[in-house]
Amino acid sequence: RAPPRHLASVTHPPAKHEVAATPHVSAPAVADRDHVGPCFVAARAAIPLAPRLARFLDISTPVPVSQYIARLALLVRDYDEAIAWFTNVLGFRLLEDTPMTPEKRWVVVAPPGDGAVSILLARAANAEQLSVVGRQGGGRVFLFLHTDAFEQDYARMRERGVNFIERPRDEDYGRVVVFEDLYGNRWDLVQRHHR
Repeated sequence: RAPPRHLASVTHPPAKHEVAATPHVSAPAVADRDHVGPCFVAARAAIPLAPRLARFLDISTPVPVSQYIARLALLVRDYDEAIAWFTNVLGFRLLEDTPMTPEKRWVVVAPPGDGAVSILLARAANAEQLSVVGRQGGGRVFLFLHTDAFEQDYARMRERGVNFIERPRDEDYGRVVVFEDLYGNRWDLVQRHHR
């Protein structure tokens, strides 16, 4: 049906939300934003942000973190006897001895050197904990003391009465000997081979 005579000569400009009739124009080739709709402009502006948004929205992307073991707890019968043995016999440093309650203290010791791991000497608080003092490793070695002066440390520890349950031996990874602390927990004294 033909339009009314008084409207036949009127031409309508393209609507603001329509792109001018160039079906093969890619997004980067559109230079005049007056000829594109607001939805097109918004979508085009968001394209460079997509990779950055994906990093935050995609929960499957692993986030790099830094973790390390700072200390481990070793059950002891008495704070003072444990401090005396670790500092006087093994030569460890007493890093902290802070009262927390009338019965509980925060006691931390560490071997000489720049190692990151320290030991929290935790006094057994009940019969169950007391029953496993000296048996936290179930009878096997579970603590490893590394040194760069094996023979010197071995001789010094023997002089101070440390109980070694074997003679030093050479393995592929280094020189090692097993000893027990004052409660019977088993340790390796190890000097690794430099490769």
